[in-house]
Amino acid sequence: MKNLLNSSQRISLQVSLRNFEERLRYAEHILDHPVEEEAILFRQHLDLPEEYRAGIKSQIKSALDQIRELREVFSLEVDEDDLARRIESELYISWENLMDVHAIKLRGYGEVHPGLAGILDPRIQNLAAIALELASWFRDAKS
Repeated sequence: MKNLLNSSQRISLQVSLRNFEERLRYAEHILDHPVEEEAILFRQHLDLPEEYRAGIKSQIKSALDQIRELREVFSLEVDEDDLARRIESELYISWENLMDVHAIKLRGYGEVHPGLAGILDPRIQNLAAIALELASWFRDAKS
């Protein structure tokens, strides 16, 4: 049935199924390894009754089975994901986001206090430098 899809359709199907599979596997991982995390700027917890967990896990298994079947029916390829490259790219995105919270950039959200740049900008610049340094560690480790 490989010939039922043209190349663009095949890519679209594979990307959509892969994205869904990634979300399903993330949910499955969280259900199997519940995390109660108290970080610096966020808290995470999963508060689901056991009967819901069982139903959710059953649905996840069903969806994964159907994705596997579609992979076989349409001869979809298995993607290789280099996690070092993924982390590297996410760190570059973090760098970009950090650069957008310098005091001068915050003017877009309203008047900026005259003393803000002296307090905020050096710290943001330091965090941005760390993001770039970490990204380069992940990049260079693969070279």
